[in-house]
Amino acid sequence: MFKTTVNDVEYRFTFHHLDFSKADLFVDMLHIPATQCKICSHRTICYLSYIVNKDSSDTYIHLGVTYCSKKDIFNKSTGRKKAMAKAFEKSDIDKETRKLIWAEYFKWCKQ
Repeated sequence: MFKTTVNDVEYRFTFHHLDFSKADLFVDMLHIPATQCKICSHRTICYLSYIVNKDSSDTYIHLGVTYCSKKDIFNKSTGRKKAMAKAFEKSDIDKETRKLIWAEYFKWCKQ
């Protein structure tokens, strides 16, 4: 999990990588269409959560999902970046805040 605080808001990113080539169990558990499973081998999910007002219990959660084609070589780092970008697309986080989060993310990756 990657966590960072920008402008007094804590952002949490949780990543999950699923390998469809090794287990058919995921297909049944996640209700993934059979046509999708035939064309992808891996899937990366990014859960983005944050609380804007600490006095409030309102938590914002956004989900980004990416699929890796069976023709491509799976790479966790690439999957995380693409899934994170998709989670950002669904959020209302402004561009400047996203830039700061991306900078912190790349620092976190180098650790």
